[in-house]
Amino acid sequence: MRRAGPFAGPRNPFQAAALQSLEQANQLLIAGRPAQAAATFAQLAEAVEGRGNLRRAANLRLQTARALALVPDGAGALQHAQAGLRLFQSAGLAGQASLAYGRIIAALRSRGLTSEAAQLQREMAPTL
Repeated sequence: MRRAGPFAGPRNPFQAAALQSLEQANQLLIAGRPAQAAATFAQLAEAVEGRGNLRRAANLRLQTARALALVPDGAGALQHAQAGLRLFQSAGLAGQASLAYGRIIAALRSRGLTSEAAQLQREMAPTL
C-alpha cells in the first residue's frame, strides 16, 4: 500500500507515536518548559536507540542536552551530549559528530556551562 503523498504520515504505530512525542517536546521548549522537554527527548532517544536508529538517537540525545542546558542542568546536559556524540561515532558518522561537537560546545558555553563545555572538550576532542 502506497502513501497518498509526501505528508501522508508514518506507516507504523511506532513512527506515529515518535512523531507525536517529538512534536510534544518541541512545544514544551517553545512554552518555556525545558525540563519536561528534555525528559520527552530522552525517552524518545532511548526508544529510537533501542530500535537501532543510532543517527536519530544521537540527534535526540543532543536535543536533550540542549534542553537541559536551558534548565540549567549541567551534569545532565554533559551526559546526554557525550552519549549523542558517541552514538554518532558508533554509527560511523564522524563528520556529523564533529559538526554536532562544535555546536553543543557553543550551546553549553552560551548557557554559562563553561566547566561542562571544557569537560566535554577534554573527553571528546581526542576522538573526533
